[in-house]
Amino acid sequence: MSKIFSITVFAALALLVFLAISCGGGGGNPPPGGNPPTGTNPPPPPPANSGIVQGTLAVENIPIGDAPGDTGDVTRATVKIIDPSEEIGDLPMTAPAPDGRFDLGYVPAANLKYVNLNFNTPIDLRGVGVVSTPISINVPAQIAAGTTTRINAAVRQYAPPATASLRSPSTEDVTTIEVEYDYTGPDGARHVKFIINYRLGKLTFDTTGSGSYDDETELEDDNCDGVSNEREVEDREHREYEDTEEEGTVQSVGQNTLTVNGVEFTIDERTSLKDGLKFTNLKAGDIVKVQGYIVPGGKIYAKEIEREEVEDESGGGDDDGTDGEDDGTEGGGDEPDDDGTGGGAGDGGDDGDDSGDDPDDDSDDDSDDDSDDDSDEESDDDSDDEL
Repeated sequence: MSKIFSITVFAALALLVFLAISCGGGGGNPPPGGNPPTGTNPPPPPPANSGIVQGTLAVENIPIGDAPGDTGDVTRATVKIIDPSEEIGDLPMTAPAPDGRFDLGYVPAANLKYVNLNFNTPIDLRGVGVVSTPISINVPAQIAAGTTTRINAAVRQYAPPATASLRSPSTEDVTTIEVEYDYTGPDGARHVKFIINYRLGKLTFDTTGSGSYDDETELEDDNCDGVSNEREVEDREHREYEDTEEEGTVQSVGQNTLTVNGVEFTIDERTSLKDGLKFTNLKAGDIVKVQGYIVPGGKIYAKEIEREEVEDESGGGDDDGTDGEDDGTEGGGDEPDDDGTGGGAGDGGDDGDDSGDDPDDDSDDDSDDDSDDDSDEESDDDSDDEL
């Protein structure tokens, strides 16, 4: 009996030890890194040769939207990475959170990329007759493996320092926005502040940090993206798009397209309209010259649109001027001398000869003879003698 009891007790103790170990009550050190939480997987390792891009975007006193009265919020903006050699990026984009924070996650390392901050505002900043203007700001950035590139940016409607309060965003003559951002990345830290005049396509920096903008720092910025034309050329490295140009009759006008000579051009915020031309005024039958560039895939973007003057084919203008010169040649010049000599237009010659007895007229004739060829002078003299 005692033997059976001992075996039973031993078996019970062994069972308790097994249960304790199974429930985590056993001793020993946990595996390196600890056990992952129940029901979750450990985060994947970061992609090789990539860095993190994140930051904040604040849109101040400028409505966000596509139509007048559409206020919107910063979540309607987008942030993405653009390669300077491509101008227009199709990479994945993200929308900032309601408080403006954005996180693009891991991005392949590169010595230079543009962090593009983009949103529409229901203001005709360019004055070309549209209901909204795309605001697309490019921030040059470096991305390195294992590092974080951070951009804290603010976009606002610009008002000169002397103005007591900012103007209403609905004011029609608003043409300028102000951009300010703090950048930290593998290539260092910097504070940048500038204004963009959309009607003039001008970019001016606050180089002193005083809040004033010196005209001497004004640069051409046709794209109104915060990167000067000269800097963009440098940033594109060795890659350029193929340029194209069409001059002729507008066949059709779409919402953001223009077809000339069978070639469809896409119109965007980078398109420059010359001499006060408005896109909304273009119609089929207009004569224009369009300069553009072809992106990979064959899409053609318009860089510049200019209205061409229609030539007058009614025979007026320059043709009349030419005829006038011919008429003048027939009425005066070398030919009248010959006609006078030959007598074909002799009335004028006869009049001169009839007054030849007058001494004053003779002096005039002499001066005229001096300016004629010798042969003409002799012929005139002979005709005088005969009369």
